[in-house]
This record gives sequence, C-alpha cells and structure tokens, in this order.
Amino acid sequence: MRVVIRGAVEPLGRFLGGALTGGAMPGGSTMTIDDETAMLEHVLDADPPLPRHRTVLAGIRLAEIYRTHQHDVAKAEQVITRLVARYPDAPELAYVRPR
Repeated sequence: MRVVIRGAVEPLGRFLGGALTGGAMPGGSTMTIDDETAMLEHVLDADPPLPRHRTVLAGIRLAEIYRTHQHDVAKAEQVITRLVARYPDAPELAYVRPR
C-alpha cells in the first residue's frame, strides 16, 4: 500500500511543485509566463473558490504579472480591488498597496 501511495503522490507533488515555481515539468517542458497567467486566472475564478490564502496569493502574483510583464497597471489594480472586496481582512493584502 505504501508503494502505491508513494508512486501516486510523489509524481503529483513534483508536477505541482514545478507548476507553481515555474520549474521543469514532467517530460522536460517548462511553464511560460502565459501558462502561469492562465493558471492564476483559473485559481481566481475557481468555483467553488479555493482556500482564501491560496486565492489571495495567486491574485497578488497575477497582479504582479499584469504590472511587470504586461505593463497593465489598471488590470493589476482591478485584481487587487477584487481581492480586497472578496477578502477585506486578509492579512496578505495589507502590503500590496502603498498607503
């Protein structure tokens, strides 16, 4: 039983780790910034929503991609505004806007 669990869980862990960090994926492929953007947009739009912490961190990263890679400050601000409206007391959001 232990071998079966290890055989299923370890590859999945490596796959998710590579997907979230932008590292090598199984088969030698890598995640592009467009892949990451699509994945993060999916996390924000998930129904039912994913856990708050994961959603907030995904949104912060997505806003940063919009700001730095797409040079779209308005789009980045929309993501942050949406997160603040959905999770007004999320501690992670206290640092995303200068006071």
